[in-house]
Amino acid sequence: MYLLTFPLTIINLFFLHMGYFCLGIDEEYFYIQRGNYFYKLRFYSLALGNYKTALEKFGSTDQFLKPSIAYCYLVLGNYIQSQKLYREAYLVSKHPDILVGLVCAELNLGNDEAGIHIFEELLSKKNEFTEYHKEEVIRIQDQMLQDKIIKEKYV
Repeated sequence: MYLLTFPLTIINLFFLHMGYFCLGIDEEYFYIQRGNYFYKLRFYSLALGNYKTALEKFGSTDQFLKPSIAYCYLVLGNYIQSQKLYREAYLVSKHPDILVGLVCAELNLGNDEAGIHIFEELLSKKNEFTEYHKEEVIRIQDQMLQDKIIKEKYV
């Protein structure tokens, strides 16, 4: 799947830049969209830089921006920043995407009790799950069992 989306995303990046430099599209939109394309390409450092520019330079209120920044920090290993931003996003939305990220950040920081509590809250939202969420719940649960954070499966 990644091999199919890679060339299309590169083409989309090209047209985004053309729109920015030739047509003068909105600068905040440009940085968020460019961050989204880098995110899709799994270039998380580049995505993070663009997202942070949109947030800091323009004070963007895009509801997906902080969780996207938090995820970039998570995969780059900056769990403290990830946790901070996921907690801020959590105050606004209890969406399963945010809960998955927050569980991962808490567990990576060794906050097992907080991780378990958020994991249980995540499970209570199973009617909102996509396939991604189902896979992540199984992966997180398996990791918690392996790390002896929990003794038995929840699901």
